[in-house]
Amino acid sequence: MKLYEFLDKAPAIGRLVIVEGTEQVLAERALETLLDRLVPADVRDLNVMRVAPADVGDGAQVRAAVQAMPFLAERRVVVVTDAQTLRAQERRNLWDAAQGVPEGNTLVIVDMLSPR
Repeated sequence: MKLYEFLDKAPAIGRLVIVEGTEQVLAERALETLLDRLVPADVRDLNVMRVAPADVGDGAQVRAAVQAMPFLAERRVVVVTDAQTLRAQERRNLWDAAQGVPEGNTLVIVDMLSPR
């Protein structure tokens, strides 16, 4: 779904969201909109975790973060940034972690490559 469709239609947001494309500004807008819809601003610091590509490794940190319970909110969000820089094994580890996101939490993967 394109950004403007997402903004207009405001679809339900599930356990896994992949933000892809080549426009960094649009990706940031999509991520901002997601976070606004998913986690109230006053508890965002407690319920949103950003994971840099260097920290994905075997996926254990991402897996633990998405399994954590939200604190004073309905949802916990884990954002993996710059996924396009991950090596093949790290991408597989991230995908494995994505399979175990419990209902009520969301994993957002920002992958700035052209969609295939």
